[in-house]
Amino acid sequence: MIADISAGIEQRTGGRLPVRFFMPLRGRTKNTPPDRKRASPKDGAKIPVEGVLIVQPVLSLCIILQLDDFDDDEAIEHRGHSPVGRDQKLAVENSFINSAEYRMFFIHENIDWDLYQLFLDVARGSGLTGAASKTALSPATIGRRMLDFEQRIGRPLFLRSQTGYTLTGDGQALFDQLLEMEAAARKVGSWQQGATNTTVVRVAAGTWVGWLFSQNMQALCSERDDFGLDLYIAERRASLAHRESDIAIRAFKPEETNLAAIKTNEVAYAAYQARNAPPGGPQRFIAIAREEAVSAYLRWPHEQADLHIGLTVNRPRSMYDLVLAGAGTAVLPCFVGDLEPRLQRVGGPIDSLRHGQWTVMNSNDRHRREIRLVVDRTTMLLKSHAELFAGKRPTY
Repeated sequence: MIADISAGIEQRTGGRLPVRFFMPLRGRTKNTPPDRKRASPKDGAKIPVEGVLIVQPVLSLCIILQLDDFDDDEAIEHRGHSPVGRDQKLAVENSFINSAEYRMFFIHENIDWDLYQLFLDVARGSGLTGAASKTALSPATIGRRMLDFEQRIGRPLFLRSQTGYTLTGDGQALFDQLLEMEAAARKVGSWQQGATNTTVVRVAAGTWVGWLFSQNMQALCSERDDFGLDLYIAERRASLAHRESDIAIRAFKPEETNLAAIKTNEVAYAAYQARNAPPGGPQRFIAIAREEAVSAYLRWPHEQADLHIGLTVNRPRSMYDLVLAGAGTAVLPCFVGDLEPRLQRVGGPIDSLRHGQWTVMNSNDRHRREIRLVVDRTTMLLKSHAELFAGKRPTY
């Protein structure tokens, strides 16, 4: 982005003002308190202002764009060179303010990070419902904020449809840049945590593996541990590329060369209903809404032409609760359904849904003591339930 801004300024000034960019330093402007010292260009300092773009020509002039925080009648000098005339200064400033480079740089500067985070939530959830589950906002509110966000950015970020939100090319470019910002922030957080001995190991898992972890938390962490554990539970695949998670439980072996993996189990699925369901009762299916069905077992009921889907919900855990209540039949992992004595299978395992299970970690981090310890514990727990995962211990 900086290269684009620099090229834009040089083009608009006919190449007469080649530029370099400096990080803003703290200094005195007309909007800053009087007890804060002004940095003097005559002392060789770069004229500072937070959020202000400073452009220094390589030759003799020092031009400051976006001068609202400076006295209008102030002439700017640099190391004994001639002052820049106000008209010349404003001409360059106005040319840049009317440019796409200015809009791209400065408008983004004024957007609160919370709005960027909300954009990330919508992108990761492929829609408003997924983002709403992570925030205290309603889907309608998030939808309005995303429209406002796109207007402020000045570019379309989403393709909207009944099945959800899909990123446009500009949206994907922004998403990738924000992931890098998140990764940098996490590195700073990890550095800070390391200094205070409060390292956190982030583990990502799907709904039902997360459920199993919650039932067996004593096997994953101990009061004697000198690190914390952060569980991120979601149906969508967790990303380790930008270290959003340290460890992830996935349904397939990773293809990324920077990731290491340990295979733990084979996972089977079957249809379940309440054991006390009346014989000959309604055979309606309970399913996840189509736009939320990101996993193969969640999509399966929608792909069967002869099934009557009578209830839809937006979270897998709700299917489990409704089946227990006798509201219908739902597809569940066998290690969930077979552990619940109040449920029974309707038929055998569904072969087309069977898949492997992998514990995945970043290759560069897997030898860190705390990550290695959590990997060993999760692997041991998952393998101890191998027969349940594979559907070899039916309750009927």
